[in-house]
Amino acid sequence: MLTLGFAAGMTAGLARIAEPRDRARLRGVGAAPEPDVRELIARLREADSLDPAELRELNPSLLILEALAVRESPPFGADAIAELRAANKRLLDSAGDAAAAALADDDFHRRLTADCGNPRLLEVVDPVRRAMLAYERVYMLSPERLARSVDEHEAIVAALERGDHARAAELVRENFMSGMPEVEAQLRERRDAGDRDLSG
Repeated sequence: MLTLGFAAGMTAGLARIAEPRDRARLRGVGAAPEPDVRELIARLREADSLDPAELRELNPSLLILEALAVRESPPFGADAIAELRAANKRLLDSAGDAAAAALADDDFHRRLTADCGNPRLLEVVDPVRRAMLAYERVYMLSPERLARSVDEHEAIVAALERGDHARAAELVRENFMSGMPEVEAQLRERRDAGDRDLSG
């Protein structure tokens, strides 16, 4: 688990890492399957071990880093756009399987930043993204949040397809802020409820 203070230290080094270098709407959401009961139980148990304070640290850190990587990336060609849409389709198709959905989401974001041309930036992104996977599995338990992510991803791809990296970076920020604060609140409520049980 990454320790508190990681974001502060990472952000302090961000200027050095990031030196300048010279929508189709989701259809059929109502028909999305509910998560398998066994998986739901497993994810709820996993949620008990997750730290809302860590998530509050990881999410804005990754938001800043990925938005920067998108801004630094060269134009996205047809192959890159197709790979992003394929990852997003895997996310759509994984409704009801939070683990598969989290991996598809991870694939999308890794492809999104892969061509930024700043290895030092990607070296920082990698451990943060790996640490986020457990939280993404909890996030993807909600069919509504999964559907929202698919739409947000398509908006990012559409902006990149137009060559509008600045707008794509803004949409990346919105993608990170649209659901994870809700997950953080849910984790905090579960932790506080557990503390009350222990003290009762």
